[in-house]
Amino acid sequence: GGHGKLAGWKRRWFVLRRSTLSYFKSKDDKGEALGVITLAEHGVVVGNKDEVKHKHAFKLVNASHDDARTYHLAAESAWEMQRWVTAISKGGCTMVDVGEKGKVERGAVAQPVEAIEKKYSQLHTFLVGHQLPLVSAIVEVTPFDYADNVSRALTTIFHHDGDALRLLYKVIEKEVEVTESEETLFRSNSIASKVMTFYARLVGTTYLLKTLEKLLHRACTEPGEFEVDPARLSSSKQDPTANVAVLEQATASFLDAILSSIEYCPKEFRKICNFMSSCVAQRFPNSKVKCVGGFIFLRFFCPAIVAPEGSKLVSVAVQPDSRRKLVLIAKVLQNLANGVKFGAKEAYMTPFHRFLDENDGRTKAFLEELAKIPTEAEKAGPSVESTSIQPEQLQKAWSQLHLYFSQEQQQKKIEGWLEEKMIGGEAYDFVAAVKATS
Repeated sequence: GGHGKLAGWKRRWFVLRRSTLSYFKSKDDKGEALGVITLAEHGVVVGNKDEVKHKHAFKLVNASHDDARTYHLAAESAWEMQRWVTAISKGGCTMVDVGEKGKVERGAVAQPVEAIEKKYSQLHTFLVGHQLPLVSAIVEVTPFDYADNVSRALTTIFHHDGDALRLLYKVIEKEVEVTESEETLFRSNSIASKVMTFYARLVGTTYLLKTLEKLLHRACTEPGEFEVDPARLSSSKQDPTANVAVLEQATASFLDAILSSIEYCPKEFRKICNFMSSCVAQRFPNSKVKCVGGFIFLRFFCPAIVAPEGSKLVSVAVQPDSRRKLVLIAKVLQNLANGVKFGAKEAYMTPFHRFLDENDGRTKAFLEELAKIPTEAEKAGPSVESTSIQPEQLQKAWSQLHLYFSQEQQQKKIEGWLEEKMIGGEAYDFVAAVKATS
């Protein structure tokens, strides 16, 4: 969109559809696309701006064929470039680093782990340094638009190092420190919430399978009428009362499975819950149990219930009716974990208030138990599975994190935070580490 023309560039209208990027002469062009780029065949290269004389440029290169066309693209701002790079990466492109002399290693999009670690060694040393000052800065100054990519990258890097809990403790501690009221604690778009979500997805599959696999398979394969919203019923003459009872029974099955799953819960999850509850209790004592529910229900179990195929918990396609059933079950569990009733916007869910009241006590008891570190005499639960980070995942994480640090506005924010908060040459070390990697 927009008007005008970049010097030496042709303005085109791009449309991203899953795994392809099509481009047209203009937004109003309804004809055949001028070209279609298959994203899985290309890598995204960010950096080496001198090649195209534009600081918000990136390119798409074919990683297999030297004679294939390279697409040079430019955005009008760093923010816009970041959004395009992120969206294109999700469509199947791999993040590619420019090598020495600005050349791309064709046929070797993912570098060996040793090469990746060597390239980012100075930045890595600063990132994981004593007291994690850079992580603290990221929590405080990262805009919401960048939080997703930055959180995923941090989680990937620290998990690869075998040091994920140290990262989680720091982002939780910092979140509690900077949050002004308990109503906004661990909001969904915060760095801490996203890091916890990504970590749980990364290492919690076995726990999910043991707890929910059979129930999810049944919910996705057995027919039944679960709709409780009169506006969604197939006939205005239908009475949703019977459906409420059926849905309540299904929700109870899921809740029973979760509340009896503590022996399967990874020790690392319990350590996270313990640390989070202790931190929150110091500033917001009334939320020390609620925050544990936010992690284990809202960030872990409920997303898996709503989209079980994303965690490979079901082998069948989730049909719309089954999806709706799972969404309604998750709604009840979320409100139970939050300790809140349904409001006027979802008045059709008020029949479940009795269910919420009846199960409030045992749910809180489960969350309190989850936040305790088991003694040596007690069964402590398994450790999280040792999910290995693939070279392309590690490369993408470092590329995205370096891209974020390299953007002038963000670099100045982090540099300013370090200068204000830290003693010594932390800000200089950060800038030097970013430049050494460029």
